[in-house]
Amino acid sequence: MPALQPDPAAIERLIVLGGPSLVAEVAQLFIDHGRSRVLQLHDAWARQDLEGVSTAAHSVRSSAAQLGLSSFSRLARRLEDSGREGDVAGVALGMTALDDEFQRAVGALGSLLTS
Repeated sequence: MPALQPDPAAIERLIVLGGPSLVAEVAQLFIDHGRSRVLQLHDAWARQDLEGVSTAAHSVRSSAAQLGLSSFSRLARRLEDSGREGDVAGVALGMTALDDEFQRAVGALGSLLTS
């Protein structure tokens, strides 16, 4: 699977807003809060709470998009939409890729934490 890379334009926007320290702070927040959101997604899915899946996916999607993590953001968007639409099969499909995709996103942010 190809390496996940943040969109340089998204990172540049954050640099313009607050410099490299803001990028590192936002990346660390994504990692910390993303872990809890992924756990919330798993918990909601285990309870077949599709609204909960949608809500947790929306939160993590927005954070991923801010950092330019487009493939993770797209996956979270599909989970959000599937949960909102009551599409059990769509949620099941997205959940199978969730942990691997989150780990790829975390790995992509590693270099931003030391910037």
